[in-house]
Amino acid sequence: MSSKILAILTVFLLFTITVSAQEDIDATDEGIAPDSPLYFLDTALDRINLALTFSKESRAKLEVRLSEERLREVNLMIQKNKLEVAKKVQIAHSNRLLKARERIKDLDTTTDEDTIAELETELEDQELLVEDAETASLTLPEFKAEDRIKREEIIKELRKSSEETKLRIRERREELIKLRPELEEKLRTTKEVKLKENLNLRIEHITDKVERSKQILERRSESSDNENLDLAIIKLEEAKQELESSNFEEAKALTLEANKLAVLVRGKSEEARKKLLDIKEIAKTREKIKFRKDILERDRERLKNAIEVLRERESKLRERSGTAADSLLRTRDRLEIKEDEIRERSETEVRDGNTRIRTKTETRIRDDGTIEEKTKTEVKEGSDDDSSSGSDNSGSDEDKE
Repeated sequence: MSSKILAILTVFLLFTITVSAQEDIDATDEGIAPDSPLYFLDTALDRINLALTFSKESRAKLEVRLSEERLREVNLMIQKNKLEVAKKVQIAHSNRLLKARERIKDLDTTTDEDTIAELETELEDQELLVEDAETASLTLPEFKAEDRIKREEIIKELRKSSEETKLRIRERREELIKLRPELEEKLRTTKEVKLKENLNLRIEHITDKVERSKQILERRSESSDNENLDLAIIKLEEAKQELESSNFEEAKALTLEANKLAVLVRGKSEEARKKLLDIKEIAKTREKIKFRKDILERDRERLKNAIEVLRERESKLRERSGTAADSLLRTRDRLEIKEDEIRERSETEVRDGNTRIRTKTETRIRDDGTIEEKTKTEVKEGSDDDSSSGSDNSGSDEDKE
């Protein structure tokens, strides 16, 4: 019995040495590699875990988690240029996701937001891992035509399975929200937390890739690609900033670019070099867009400040206009009162025996609002019907202003 255990340990040690000898490979931490004689132990353990998991929610999450393990193993096999093994593991990945879709379809209406959010974030993470697998394949030497076709077919199937499962969980999510509207806000908040956790782990993983690539380039005495690695670090810092602002899609895009820069520097093929140039062009374009965005943001802020100033001025003008209007109203009221007084005086007539005194007043309002008055007084002697007996003893004009 002890000899069997010793044999197993020896094989496992040889496996470990083999992996560490591959300088261009980012080894996975997920169990035993598919090209190892002990891989059956890993898959057997998966079956035991599934057998001991009973709830629909837990089995769905476990199926997705196991499918991610298979995806990482596919990535590893592609890096080692073992495409036949990679194809077998890709089929296992598709089968796991197929079972996961069945579990997701049967989720109870009481499923909590943590389960839905975990499934969604895991599947989004798988989309990024598929892109990583495609990037890693470019670091290999020039493929034969048939190998290239195999690689492209494997990547295509990985992407298809992930997208179909993501669509299934999205549909189930919408169904549950219709039944329980209060779930939507909880789900959004929970998913944001999990996305931040996953993307932060991804940033750490890519940072490790950058350091590994630096070591590889040092051993090759190639320092010209350090510029690309520095650019990868910049992009990871930008991704962190986007995460702080909850701009998850932008953070994902930046980590994809950083991963390509970190890995493609190891490639010697023409395809890898061309891809590197494409990523650098994308980086320049992104910088231009960011520069323009910053200018627009500054202009928007200046416009906002200008609008505030105009609003303040408008408010002051309204206050002044209101004061002037009140003043005009008061002046008009005074004029109306004055007009009434003038009208009364103009109609006043004094009689004393045969003496009659008549006062006529003319009133004019000047442009500046002041009142100009002209008063004319007539004094007549005698009765009204004796026009010849009376004489005009006096007459005077008095101007008032």
